[in-house]
Amino acid sequence: MPLFILLHQHDSERCPAKDPYRGSALLNHLSPASVHQQGVQIHAEAVVEGKHSLYLIVDAPDERRVRDFIKPFEACGTVNVYPASSCAKVVASGGCGAAAPRVDLLGPAADPEKACEEAIRTGLVVHRCHPLNGEASIPALIGGAVMPSLSMAAVGARPGGAPPTAESARPAKSAFSIAGGYARMRRERSLAARSAGRWGAVAVGRGQYRGVDRRSVD
Repeated sequence: MPLFILLHQHDSERCPAKDPYRGSALLNHLSPASVHQQGVQIHAEAVVEGKHSLYLIVDAPDERRVRDFIKPFEACGTVNVYPASSCAKVVASGGCGAAAPRVDLLGPAADPEKACEEAIRTGLVVHRCHPLNGEASIPALIGGAVMPSLSMAAVGARPGGAPPTAESARPAKSAFSIAGGYARMRRERSLAARSAGRWGAVAVGRGQYRGVDRRSVD
């Protein structure tokens, strides 16, 4: 749903919080049950201390729904409604006034804003928002907090656990990208001698990064 920022301001003499009943009525209006009933979702709300100014960040189907929701505050002051965007959407679009990129021209695609927010939320270091390009941070890799959940596929089984070739002993390479809205995870890993001996195979693992302990994939 579209994002909006609401600003309500009133004079000190008309501050609704000075009247315990009026103030409580406005609090009830902002309660989760009331907000849900009106089709609005509040992400954050705060009053600037000593300035008699209330800010709300909300989701709503359209601006008319937002203005209907905030109408009770008009009785004691002014109300301004501003269409807004998340930081991820602005950066993915290439500027504050730029239109969101089209990514569905070739079929179903991931939303660039949501994909970027999810990448940051899961701890990836984002190098570019659209097309999305990021990687696991070095501290996360060193601490074992981020490791691949491998799906092993034997590509050259060797009877008796024969030693791997030089090709199979290459260091791991990892990359994560979302280009044109399509998510692609690429993971190439050749087993070290110890692992190859355990499975008796030269294999390549492919999988998504997950926050699992290193010991669970060694």
